[in-house]
Amino acid sequence: MAVDQYGNSFGVGDYVLITEVPSGLPYFAMISVVRVEKIEKNNHQKDIVYFERWYPIEQRGELIYRQADDCVVTTEHNYLVSLKRRDEWDKEEAKENG
Repeated sequence: MAVDQYGNSFGVGDYVLITEVPSGLPYFAMISVVRVEKIEKNNHQKDIVYFERWYPIEQRGELIYRQADDCVVTTEHNYLVSLKRRDEWDKEEAKENG
């Protein structure tokens, strides 16, 4: 089990919010809902949470990570809504580029 930034515990299979800030764009953040795939301790005994990358599409499915205290616990419903929206964006992008 790990603990998010508000003290809520979560484990593998649970859903968390993460924030990604693109390099060079400090005022632009993307918030994603991800499913926790694995939790490990790092050298400083902090919990590290692994989940599947969504973007870029070519790298989808690779495992990336965040510290547990950078995450916020959320619900499966939010995850499913987020997946649906991601798939809609993918279709829109495919139409524009294809």
